[in-house]
Amino acid sequence: ICRKFIRPDSRRVGLSVEGADYLFESVAFTTPTNQRVFVVRNAYTHNIDLQIGEADRPDQSLLVTLDPESITTIVWN
Repeated sequence: ICRKFIRPDSRRVGLSVEGADYLFESVAFTTPTNQRVFVVRNAYTHNIDLQIGEADRPDQSLLVTLDPESITTIVWN
């Protein structure tokens, strides 16, 4: 499934989670077209709200609700 979004020559980028009440399995990439791809797994049995931001864009963030027991792929520019 991730191959659809994480294209050849994509680079894995650093990822940090701050102030999270939950533990996540996650990975982030930058594609050759400068898209950001974030893949996160919610292993819990309930929805979890997650706010995603970038260090170089502190005034922008994305609020995402992760479904229970899911793997979510988020793509943004």
